Amino acid sequence: MALGNVVLGLASIALGLRQLSAGVRHLGYSSNTTRSQRASRTYGGTSARSFVGTYPKGFEGQRALTPSGDIRLRTYQIRSLDQRIEHLRRLVEQGKRDPVVYEFARRAVNKKCGSRWCIPEKDNLAEIKALFDAVRQNVRYTSDIAGIDSYQSPRHTLKLRTADCDDFSSLACAAAATLGLPCRFKVIRTKGSPEWNHIYAQVGHPRRNPQRWISFDASVNMPVGWEAPKRMVDASRIFPT
Repeated sequence: MALGNVVLGLASIALGLRQLSAGVRHLGYSSNTTRSQRASRTYGGTSARSFVGTYPKGFEGQRALTPSGDIRLRTYQIRSLDQRIEHLRRLVEQGKRDPVVYEFARRAVNKKCGSRWCIPEKDNLAEIKALFDAVRQNVRYTSDIAGIDSYQSPRHTLKLRTADCDDFSSLACAAAATLGLPCRFKVIRTKGSPEWNHIYAQVGHPRRNPQRWISFDASVNMPVGWEAPKRMVDASRIFPT
């Protein structure tokens, strides 16, 4: 990928912190179509309504029956990068306990080549690569809703097969966790950007006391381990999951 294209690609997958004051939207599904009772709540001084039971922390829920099932959009007020990361951490915690994510990760690594495993047992580097390839092959990069930062749970990312950098990151860390692999988020601000404009996962190796953190940026068409070179980055922050 040429340098100019890389810059363009990073700009196109921005976290979009300029939208913080407008809040974010979270994409979710529910098979329970009868629990539509609502209750008033106040979060951080903002009065809003939530779907009780199914989505107890949601704001301003919008709901519709789509070909994929019952879909709801929830709006949250997020006013800092730390709050944004905390929301992604919750998605990782949810995802690593999700049977759909669990099965996806194991199918990625448990393939046979004749009478042998294609990926040798306990070869964590090969597992990381296989998981990265599975995400790249099954999920297409797709931008956020225009003017709104949107998040999906790892399960819904696999269901919809689309994601932006936030969604790729939460899916990567959730899937890695199901394989016993440590994972963290890295957020960067590229040259000339006034804001933090990209996030990706990094998976630790070895699994115990990692000495290396392998970049897992499935939102760009580059191999596992690739990340924006230092000459393109003004600042970076690391967030454990």
